[in-house]
Amino acid sequence: MPGNVEAARIYRECSGQWRTAGMAGTRIDLDITAVKIVMDLEEVQDQRECLSKVRDIARIVLETKNAES
Repeated sequence: MPGNVEAARIYRECSGQWRTAGMAGTRIDLDITAVKIVMDLEEVQDQRECLSKVRDIARIVLETKNAES
């Protein structure tokens, strides 16, 4: 559970850092470079696990956003 809280905190800090495509600015994925920087600043110990969880959160957000469109 603590790892989930950590991943949620990192996602929240990076939630404005999306890679986009096309003229409409369609969200593609989180900017992983931004995620890495935040994880470094927050001194995340297991960055691979945290990144995986952050990407899972981002995927859920994208799926939800696409379902609403």
